[in-house]
Amino acid sequence: MLDNIEYIYLLIIVGLLLVWRTRARPEQKATISRLVCFCLIFFAGFRYYVGTDYRGYTKMYLAILQEGRYYDIEWGYYWMVKFFGAIDGTPQIVFFVFSFATIYFIYKFIEHFSDNVELSWIIFLCIGPYFLSTFNGMRQWLATAMFAYSLRYVKEDNFKKYALLNAFGALFHYSTVILIPLYWVLKAKNFSLVKILATYVVFQFCAMLGIINFLAEKLHATSYLEGDAAFEMDWSYYIFLLMAVCFMLLHTVMPQITDDLCIFNNMNALSGLSVFLAFTTSGMSNMIFTRFNVFFFIGYIILVPAVLMRIKEPELKRLITFAVVALCIAYYFYITSTAEDLTPYTMKFMLFY
Repeated sequence: MLDNIEYIYLLIIVGLLLVWRTRARPEQKATISRLVCFCLIFFAGFRYYVGTDYRGYTKMYLAILQEGRYYDIEWGYYWMVKFFGAIDGTPQIVFFVFSFATIYFIYKFIEHFSDNVELSWIIFLCIGPYFLSTFNGMRQWLATAMFAYSLRYVKEDNFKKYALLNAFGALFHYSTVILIPLYWVLKAKNFSLVKILATYVVFQFCAMLGIINFLAEKLHATSYLEGDAAFEMDWSYYIFLLMAVCFMLLHTVMPQITDDLCIFNNMNALSGLSVFLAFTTSGMSNMIFTRFNVFFFIGYIILVPAVLMRIKEPELKRLITFAVVALCIAYYFYITSTAEDLTPYTMKFMLFY
């Protein structure tokens, strides 16, 4: 029996649903998308000792109930745990609720923005930094999903709703506060290479002045500044950086393809900048950049299908789409067969004592 057999079953079920969705009547498509959500919520929400942070979140749940608000944990998470404890919830209920809320916001994000919903779901499921990463860093991933959905308010020029939703996300992960002033960057018509380089220089200058350390302390991310918190950046990060550069070049050479995607072009630029900072910044852990990049990397779920859908030649479009799907599936098999924290996959259904 393959160690990742449960992940293969999930891929087959979701894949069949998405194939069905491509052939379904318009009134059926939303229902099928909800079935995809149900599968992902069920798989992630009832996992048991799967994911690097499972033990940590279980201990955190019990510690909050016994000791109160320690380590200055975010208020939203604290009151959620206190509520679940008051109704005799087990630690498992936290994983289910976080999975439900995260997938819900991703569903709303994809349905609102995607030009190819089926491909967006395939990318989300198969590429490691997305669905499988929600098994770890749950608080940040909930905040990331909320941020992704809040982009609709950038598109609608509604700063108040954008800020409010991300302020609520900060109740679960403090770093979301930094996203609020980025509203004006995200809605900029052209976040050019000059502006990217200027942002890089400003960041390095702020790091020299100690401003970054100050912000990290206020956002309870000081551990990411330490050398022992360094993250081993594997080959995938070189690919992510190359991908960001390719989209920037595409936007420069063929602006007619990407002009109406300014929000996601800007997120691509910010993602590339984050990875570049991780490679080149000394004196602090690269983890502070890779973790923050999660907020920007989510944009590729929309950007990749959008660019593919704008290819006019049908045969070329089908060929490239097939290649992207094949790469996604290969990535999924690689991650689920090599990541030791994902296997063995077991489940637990006891949400209450």
